[in-house]
Amino acid sequence: MKKLLNILILSLCVWTTGCNDDDTDISILKIIQSNTTFKAAGGEGFIKIEASGAVTANSDADWCVITDMTNEIVTFDVKENYDYPGRYAQIIIRNGEKDQKVAVTQEGAIIIYDENDLEQATGNEESSLVIALTGSFPFEITIPKTAKDWLSYELVDEGVRFNFKKNTTNAARGTQVQITNGTRTANYVLMQYDAENLLGNWVATFNRNWQGSSNSGRGPATIKTGEKDGTYLISLPNSSMFPMTLTATYENHGFRIAASQYQGETEVENETNGTKKTLYMYAGLASIYYSYWSASQSVDLAPSIVNGDIMLTLHDNGSVKGAVIADLLLGFFIEKDNLTPNNFVSSFTMDIYNLKLFR
Repeated sequence: MKKLLNILILSLCVWTTGCNDDDTDISILKIIQSNTTFKAAGGEGFIKIEASGAVTANSDADWCVITDMTNEIVTFDVKENYDYPGRYAQIIIRNGEKDQKVAVTQEGAIIIYDENDLEQATGNEESSLVIALTGSFPFEITIPKTAKDWLSYELVDEGVRFNFKKNTTNAARGTQVQITNGTRTANYVLMQYDAENLLGNWVATFNRNWQGSSNSGRGPATIKTGEKDGTYLISLPNSSMFPMTLTATYENHGFRIAASQYQGETEVENETNGTKKTLYMYAGLASIYYSYWSASQSVDLAPSIVNGDIMLTLHDNGSVKGAVIADLLLGFFIEKDNLTPNNFVSSFTMDIYNLKLFR
């Protein structure tokens, strides 16, 4: 009987000990779901958790700020990132014995636009231009007060649509518009005109390289309609000895000037024996490294805004792949209508650059 009683007492002790073990607290801290990846504009994030005990959460970056925490969710704000590089932060969640580390990532700020679109033109009729833009932040458009009576804008999915009222001023008009995205800006030149607004008298300024010397020049220039329909004649005072008259067409809101246009002939004297030789002059084009003498190669004379004034300047039009044409040339050849390298007299080449026509 005594043995049986001892067994019962021992069993009771074992049962009592087992009950105490079941009542011991077990620490739990699990990540259930999170929103921790952000664009440059920032926003509100969350981390859903399953946790026991008191929860704390801390961020190691001042741009990632904890706003609230419970045993079920941690919320935080991510500030705007105006810099190009992306960035990384870490949120550490603790409940005493355990901790969980959660990464927060944010993209850098971008503004994407085509540099070829920085100067835009349209005709005198009422019209619209859409400029393709992508940015990390909402776009802000600044139109000068003097242009608001004829130019307005609206934001569209593709970027920005600029709306032009009909131009009845009988003159070309234009303005500079600033487009801001975050802390970054792009400046656009928007103009409105037709070919008829560009005809007449101009004053030309330019720089010239000729036989080893460089100088600047200034003189009258004219643009008028040509004898053939759709053509225009541009007279430039590149020098008193060799003025140039160039035939152009009107394309893409500019006067397109092709290379290889005949400019007349001149006699040169051999300094050694005094003999004279006839050379034939042709208009050509130049990039930084090369000259071009083919009729398939061209450059555009079109309006730009320089220091607030509308001027005509030379614009590359993509006729030479991989090169930017910016200069006019006056070349001298031994034979007429034979613009090959063997007939080219390079020492007599005149380079005309920084050409500007203004009223």
